[in-house]
Amino acid sequence: WANTKGRASYDDRNGSVLEAVHALWDGTGTNAVSYGSSGILAFGDGDGQNMRSVTSLDVAAHEFAHTVVAHTARLGNRGVPGALNEHVADAFGLFTERRMGNEFGQWNFLMGEEVMIRRLALRNMEDPQSVQNGVTGNDPDHMSLFYGGTEDGGGVHLNANILDQWLYLWLNGGINRTSQIGVTGLTQRLGEEDAFRMGERAYYRAITTYITPNSSFESFRAAMLQSVADLAGQESAEFSEAWDAFEAIGLR
Repeated sequence: WANTKGRASYDDRNGSVLEAVHALWDGTGTNAVSYGSSGILAFGDGDGQNMRSVTSLDVAAHEFAHTVVAHTARLGNRGVPGALNEHVADAFGLFTERRMGNEFGQWNFLMGEEVMIRRLALRNMEDPQSVQNGVTGNDPDHMSLFYGGTEDGGGVHLNANILDQWLYLWLNGGINRTSQIGVTGLTQRLGEEDAFRMGERAYYRAITTYITPNSSFESFRAAMLQSVADLAGQESAEFSEAWDAFEAIGLR
């Protein structure tokens, strides 16, 4: 964060980070948690049956991103704000894994694949519906599949998948499984390096400038489009691809 965004730790004041391992919650270690704005992160050891140690690079970067969000957009951890929080953390998990991939292994659009034993990953940005959950069956990839129930803290991880799919389509291009709408993607238009640089800059601008504690999915769309316009202009490939990707997931 210091090297790529000029941010001095999670609070932009050189705050210290405390990372606890072998953590347990109600006797189980199948989790990783960021404790709000405190800078405290905790990682469990898994259960050896469904999950390995919950300490992969993308998961650790995801949890750290939550602490940054707690000091910027201040999104909550339930309902729609919680889903936005989870998605933003996924995005920075992806950006971190890609940036550090040469040192820690090949990066991809999977979240927590090294952790999971019996399923592909925690989430799959490329094809969310390829991952099953115990609430809706397949993870959603489109606003028509938005989960409005009370499980999963009001769908915080489930509905984050919809925006994860948007990020994949914007950066990489592809076809949304539900809408069958295709997007060219920034990698095809600009090249991978410039695509991901834009993505990281736009997300950081959005959480520090436009996204608020009460943001909805619609206001997230507005925040991202405005951030991209600020950085590249409304006539840019960056903006048009972001717009098209939102159309593909049914977010207008």
